[in-house]
Amino acid sequence: MSLINDALLKAERDRTEAAAASAARLDPLTRAKLRREQRKRQSLGPILAKAAVLGVVFALLLVVLVRQRALNERAAPPPSALVARPAPAELATPELSTPSPFAPPAASEPPPPTADADYALAGMSVLGPDTLLSIVRQSDKRSIWVPVGKTVGEITAIRYDPDHDLAVIRVGGRHLTLRMGAASAAE
Repeated sequence: MSLINDALLKAERDRTEAAAASAARLDPLTRAKLRREQRKRQSLGPILAKAAVLGVVFALLLVVLVRQRALNERAAPPPSALVARPAPAELATPELSTPSPFAPPAASEPPPPTADADYALAGMSVLGPDTLLSIVRQSDKRSIWVPVGKTVGEITAIRYDPDHDLAVIRVGGRHLTLRMGAASAAE
């Protein structure tokens, strides 16, 4: 729509210039010079105004950013220099009379079964060199035979202790210790 308006305005301007030129008896070359000078004067003003506005906006932005950086530098706390002192001699080598609760259990006693009621050790079978463990998932009463050292589905049988009837399995990244119990696969 604006292209049509621009074309109409240009045609109107040309008609008025032609009428003025014929009244002033100007030749086409002089008329073209006058038109060029007039357009130059019309376009120079808006360009300078836009450049001035852009310069002011840039200057304000620069002032705001510099001031914000200065405020942030003043607000930052100075780095602290913390130095650890050595522990007193009586605390450096404590005498422990009781075993630590974080120490692993002794090798002679088996690890206690993990309190996870979702899996149970239902049975064990030895077929040649392989030891198979029957693991029952209590949530859906499904039983699966897993060879020790292998993975079947989501269950990995890590080891089996035949002296204490304990199995260590890994399910979903968790290690579980299961004791041989009365697990039933079907009801």
